[in-house]
Amino acid sequence: MKKKMRKKEIPQKVAAGVMSGVMLLSSTGATALAQEIQGTELFKGDDAKQTAKGVSRTQQQAAPTLASRTDTTVTLNSTKDLHYACAKTGESSPTYTWIKADATTISFDNLESGVSYDFVCAADDQGEGISPASTIYTLQAAPANPAILATISYPEETMTISPGYEMNTTSDFNGDPVVSGASISAFIGKDLYIRAAKKGDIPAGVAKAYEVAARPANTTTVPADQITRSTTGFHFTPNPQGVYQYTGGRQTTPKTIVGGKVTGLEPGTVYSLTDYTQATETAFKSGTNTQEIRTKSVVAPATTAGSGASQSANTVKADKTEADLGETITYTVTYGEGYTPSMTIGSDELAFDTATIDSEKKTAVFEYTVKEGDTTVNAVAHFNERAVKTVDAQETKTLYANDPSNQSAQALAESLPKKVGVTYDNQTKGEEDASWQLKKESAWNIKGGDYTYEAQVGEARAAQDVKVLPVVAAFEPIGDIKLPVKTGGYTAKELGLISSIEVTYTSTGFETQTDKAVPVVWSPAVPSGFGANQTDRATFTGTVSVPEWATSTNSTLSREVRFGIPVTVSGLAFLKKTYDGTQNANWNKGDMASMTLMADGKELEGYTLTGSNPEIHLDSPNVGTRTIVGVSDLSIAGPEADQYVLDFSGMTATITKQTNVQAPDTVTVTDDSVTDTSAAVSVTNPAEGYLLEYASAEPGQQPTFWQTSGTFTGLKPGTTYDFYARYAETSNNAASEATKTGSPSTKTNAQVAAPTKAGAGKQDAGCTITANVEHAAVGSDVTYTVKPSENYSVDENTSLKINGTAVPLTKGDTDANGLSTYTATYEVTEDDTVIKAEATFNKRAVDTVATLTGITKTANDPINASQQTLEQSLPQTLEVTYDNGVTGQELVQWAKKSDSPDWDAKGKTYTYIGTLVSDKTQTAELTVTIDAVTATITAPDAKTIPIREKAYTMEELGLGSTFEVSFGGVVDAMDCPVSWNPNTPGDFGTTGSKETSKTFAGTVTLPAWATAPDAGTTVDATVKTATPLTVTGITVTPKAYDGTTEAALVLDSAQLADVPEADKGNVSFDTGATLTAEFDNANVGTDKKVTVTGDALTGDNAGNYIIDWSACDIKGKITKATGIIAPAAPEVDAEKPPPPV
Repeated sequence: MKKKMRKKEIPQKVAAGVMSGVMLLSSTGATALAQEIQGTELFKGDDAKQTAKGVSRTQQQAAPTLASRTDTTVTLNSTKDLHYACAKTGESSPTYTWIKADATTISFDNLESGVSYDFVCAADDQGEGISPASTIYTLQAAPANPAILATISYPEETMTISPGYEMNTTSDFNGDPVVSGASISAFIGKDLYIRAAKKGDIPAGVAKAYEVAARPANTTTVPADQITRSTTGFHFTPNPQGVYQYTGGRQTTPKTIVGGKVTGLEPGTVYSLTDYTQATETAFKSGTNTQEIRTKSVVAPATTAGSGASQSANTVKADKTEADLGETITYTVTYGEGYTPSMTIGSDELAFDTATIDSEKKTAVFEYTVKEGDTTVNAVAHFNERAVKTVDAQETKTLYANDPSNQSAQALAESLPKKVGVTYDNQTKGEEDASWQLKKESAWNIKGGDYTYEAQVGEARAAQDVKVLPVVAAFEPIGDIKLPVKTGGYTAKELGLISSIEVTYTSTGFETQTDKAVPVVWSPAVPSGFGANQTDRATFTGTVSVPEWATSTNSTLSREVRFGIPVTVSGLAFLKKTYDGTQNANWNKGDMASMTLMADGKELEGYTLTGSNPEIHLDSPNVGTRTIVGVSDLSIAGPEADQYVLDFSGMTATITKQTNVQAPDTVTVTDDSVTDTSAAVSVTNPAEGYLLEYASAEPGQQPTFWQTSGTFTGLKPGTTYDFYARYAETSNNAASEATKTGSPSTKTNAQVAAPTKAGAGKQDAGCTITANVEHAAVGSDVTYTVKPSENYSVDENTSLKINGTAVPLTKGDTDANGLSTYTATYEVTEDDTVIKAEATFNKRAVDTVATLTGITKTANDPINASQQTLEQSLPQTLEVTYDNGVTGQELVQWAKKSDSPDWDAKGKTYTYIGTLVSDKTQTAELTVTIDAVTATITAPDAKTIPIREKAYTMEELGLGSTFEVSFGGVVDAMDCPVSWNPNTPGDFGTTGSKETSKTFAGTVTLPAWATAPDAGTTVDATVKTATPLTVTGITVTPKAYDGTTEAALVLDSAQLADVPEADKGNVSFDTGATLTAEFDNANVGTDKKVTVTGDALTGDNAGNYIIDWSACDIKGKITKATGIIAPAAPEVDAEKPPPPV
């Protein structure tokens, strides 16, 4: 029920009382406090004001108080069952529409924004007890288009806010205020909030989000593989839209890079390269990207040190002059035979055995990997005198105990080799002095044994086993003897106790030796008068004085001496005999049967001499009067013969000198005994008891010097000799006639002298010439073997001279290094006495240079960064074959051929001529082809954008600062800088623009190495506008979680919204369209945002419209997955042991 109330102003005094809070009198005389009239919640700030409009007739109700408000709504604190109403402030005759409160608050809607209203309350809908009015403003309306109320300066990253508006970081404006003109860098990519500022009593407006664009993607970062680094800088092709800065080393603050080139940096140092796409009038600068760029480390030329540093054979060379972190530097060290190289590289000490060693070439290759902190890699090759690493195994020395060197342990040690073969720590071989000492565990014994001697050779220890074989001494026993009793007894000599005996020495593989006079010492001494009585009897033991080195099972003789009654032989006669070398007497043994035995001057009856082949032995076979010392196979036979003994005392026999001595049998030269200076001869069946002597003479000459040995030494090489033998004259016999060796005469072999070396390689131990023999007979061959070392060569026609005449060499097999062995055969002639050979070893020379395979690269290859880098990439060495067959590497210097084109970053074909540093006559040609890489710039498809109020950026049009360019598959497609004309869309695409289509001309900046397409580097991009429409009625089919974001749309009920009335028949939604829909993520949830792409418009005028999918609120649901099949049970790998517990 409406009741028109009469407006009544509050008298000034009353109003003043209300405002001052004093007590007022109502018309009824009741008092009313000013606080009751005002209400406690009304004045919350300067934007709220209450004005008393008068006092009701009852003065029962207080003025309403504010609970909350918006730009179109005011909510009051209310009392249940009271009635409330409002009217615009200033209406002369307000008409109230009363609303009864049924809760603690009551709201008034559809109010005008930024307008003040008077709010009153009463006891009923007739206005009884109407309260004073509270004047309350609605808030100002939210901005309809926030984007036009603030202008962003993208390069400066500041914002200018339109007058009358204010901005804050939060929608309730309790955050940080944003001041016009201040930096907004901290808010880029975030939402700020803008509202109308307070205007006098009118409070501030409702806030609305103001979207600050995010920083665009950085499109100017240079890939690491497109940055060329050196030891003092780096360079790259910059993107024109990019800003590049670096820090590091001494550069502590960012320094801008101009032209993409940085110089003057420290080697081996990490620098930070920061880049971003610079701001435009319509976009902020991009976010920054930082990458670490390490300059290459300097590889300093390696130096040499040590005792061999000055030797020309000792060299070291690195394979590069600069290197990256983690890159391997190879140092090739060549060393002379007498030196062992090691290296100090950086802080690493590298021993010789850590290198890859070629002992034939005498090279050691050391490797070093560049480490963090290596600015300059310094390397020193140490050439120290080689040291013994191992000693060759020594063959066991075998000798006999009687060897003169077996006099003592020390004498034995001195007989061992004075030098031993060794292997040095540089893998070369040689000989070193050895001082031998008997190992402690060995004990020397003069009779022989097995010993080990040791010698300290450098740091190594040599061992020499020695086997001294025992020599066994043996002699014949002398047996027992029975002698006739003799007045006065016998002496030791008469008892046959010999003072010396013949001893024979034998051993395994030993030539039997005989000593005819080894002393014998008898014990006991012969008693005085021993043998004077028949009862005298004794056993004498003779100790044979065999040498200490001899081994003997029994070194004693034993003789038992007994005595019997002497018996003489009557009729026995001794005849003279000519010397025949035997001790047998010449007697009348044929008369033995008629001889009579006499004892004490009487015939011994019943006793006779007996023996089948009796012999009477003299004391010596030599000429002279000899005494009888014994008999053999001659004894007394009779009943008591044992008590008798034959007595020859006083009897002698005469041996006379032999004058007619028969010459020896045939004299022959011993097979294989003839050398260049010696020969041996022997006589067939020499007669015993005669001394042979030998002589030699050249044909036509007579022998003048005779010797007792059949071995001749000191003969002249290649000389003819006759050899003679005869029995020498002695006291027993005259000399015989000489017997001469048969025809033809014997010729000594020609002597093959030790071959010598000449030429540049004569001091190189690897250059060798050897002969297969030391002497050779006429008509036989001497084979010489010549082998150069890898650093020297021989001439097959002139390098070998034999006796001053060049002899051709025959090339033989080659070894693994290609090095050949040469041989030559020389046939010994009649005129040869001493054969001398000399080989000349020349310094090797390059024979051929290997043919090079051309290099083909594409223009974008890093080696094509500049002419310098291209030429630095060429091989530093060339493979060559030397005239000795060995292959190797030689340093080369390159020069571009005069008719080759100038270097072009886009690629050409060049010809280079390489000249060997060591031999300027040797060259090689290398073709380097740099293939062009042609860019393909494809114009983008026309793009349609929805018309909107906010201006578009170039990025939103798909026209960023880079453009994808392809290169025909040769190089991966890449984003290249592009500049657009116009460079901003202006108001194109907004509601204020009349343009429906706009073409932007782009100029693409290609890499320096890229060849532009025939059409040039420009590209046109066309953008069209269309009226945006939204779609309603699309639903999303709920799905169970499956780990994907794919969403299924239901389009059956979909229909367009906002289609102008005139076009409702000319454009419609195609429910059969194929659209792509994706949940924002794959997780379970409800009301999940679904992003849709694709075109679903149909109709004659469909081209004038576009669906603004971002404005279509499409949501879906992903539920929890159920019925998931459990995974298969894990399988235990039987081959793997269980993990430790």
